[in-house]
Amino acid sequence: MDLSVLSLILFLVATICTMLLPINIGSICIVFTFILKMISDSPISTYFSGFPQKTFLMIFSIMAVSTYMQVNGTMEKLTRILLRRAKGKVGIVPVLMFIIAFFVAALGPGGYATGLIAPIAMSVAFKTKVNPLLMIICVGSGINAAGLSPFAVAGNLAAEATVNFGIGDMRWDLFINGFIGNVLVAGVGYLLFGGLKLWKSGSMEELDLSVEPFNLKQKLTLAGTLALVISVMIFKTDITVACFFILLVFMVFRVAEEKEIWRNLPWTTIFMLFGVSMLVAAVEEFGGIDLFVNIVSQKSSSVTANAFVSLASGFVSSFAASSPTMITFLPLVPGLSEQTGASMLALISSISFSAFVVDCSPFSNTGAMLLANLDKSENYNKVYRGLLLWAIGLVVMAVIISTILFGIIRY
Repeated sequence: MDLSVLSLILFLVATICTMLLPINIGSICIVFTFILKMISDSPISTYFSGFPQKTFLMIFSIMAVSTYMQVNGTMEKLTRILLRRAKGKVGIVPVLMFIIAFFVAALGPGGYATGLIAPIAMSVAFKTKVNPLLMIICVGSGINAAGLSPFAVAGNLAAEATVNFGIGDMRWDLFINGFIGNVLVAGVGYLLFGGLKLWKSGSMEELDLSVEPFNLKQKLTLAGTLALVISVMIFKTDITVACFFILLVFMVFRVAEEKEIWRNLPWTTIFMLFGVSMLVAAVEEFGGIDLFVNIVSQKSSSVTANAFVSLASGFVSSFAASSPTMITFLPLVPGLSEQTGASMLALISSISFSAFVVDCSPFSNTGAMLLANLDKSENYNKVYRGLLLWAIGLVVMAVIISTILFGIIRY
């Protein structure tokens, strides 16, 4: 069998396994990579040629900084303080939780911020009688809107792709595109699930959001995070370099127990990203990506190409993790752009936005964690079914938004 065909088959099988099997897809991808190398009689020295060394350092450093913020309680306390400072009608609660979720997730943890925000958000929803489905949608959309933050792993992976594809560092364009798309989705959810009716309800002043002041270690953590943001945004420092400097400061001043940091790092996700990266590199090496692009481009135009990659990315990500889904489909971009005339930035925006916007699915991390924090007195099955229907609608909305906003209007 031709290696391009075999590599494409293994690529598709790995994608299906991502949706169906409850195991780390990184293991499957690494084994599939070895199979391709063995069949092609490649030297042993090339077996790990697709291992993303630079990406490893970037992912590790960003995750480590955000883990410090989580472990020493800085992020949870920041969330409570932001929520406490808001005053007004209950109708503002879902909007406020969107903003808080976006702000906290944009600092680096991305979807991992859900674990901190979910207990607070669902408790607030219960006490203020906000539809739990509406709260899940708003919090999830806020976190997803921050998925491509320049300080988050996925945002840097996507930016790295734009540089490799020769269109420059477009991280802010991708971030803004993802933000706009998720605001539109959250707005639809707000209108559909009773957001406007909440303005006739009680006041937020009824909530107990007491919180102690930041301690010295938490203040140092906030200062370090602020320094990171300034160095990347203003002085254009490489985020990996900046993160390691901040990590050294955190370690020296022991702003959190180092053992807890190592224990709480998301090793499963890191391993998954590396495995997927290795397989994608191998499939690209043996012509599988070009073969797939040729098949798709024969029946695609510059507009329908956006719709296709959005549908594929959104559907797969509904059952799998967002970042691995994104990096799985990104290699299709140069070929599709060349053969259909679609903008590379539009295609990347469609893939990345669709991969993250569906993370409110009950099968994805964000949706599942929010659902898990539902108050026991709520009708779990009713909320679960509603979230499942919403997830189906998200795939459709992702295609519509990607086609119109990215494919027609913006580019």
